[in-house]
This record gives sequence, structure tokens and C-alpha cells, in this order.
Amino acid sequence: MPLGYKARAEQVMVITVTAWDANCQRHVPVLWDVSRVQNELAARAARSAELGAQLCERGSL
Repeated sequence: MPLGYKARAEQVMVITVTAWDANCQRHVPVLWDVSRVQNELAARAARSAELGAQLCERGSL
């Protein structure tokens, strides 16, 4: 148990790792270039402004 941990352990699980693939495609993040990120953020900002305007028209804001 970690030093200073006040709870009492009731169960323990031991895991043995026999192999590790740091290049597994499942865990490698997709790299986006700056222009794509800027385009995505601009599209979300435009949609947010559009939805905000709709709420204002309805008197919800």
C-alpha cells in the first residue's frame, strides 16, 4: 500500500505485461496540421454564433 494510505486493501490484482507496442495504431494520436485545426475551430465558432443568434431571436437569451 502507498505510504500514508488510510484505507485497508481488500483485493489485489497483479498484471504481468509480456509485450508492449508503443507504435500501436490504436494508441497513436492523429496529427492535424495547424490550418486544419484553425478551419475546424472557425467552423465551430460560426455554428456557435448561429445557434446563439437563434436563441436570441426566440428570446431564450
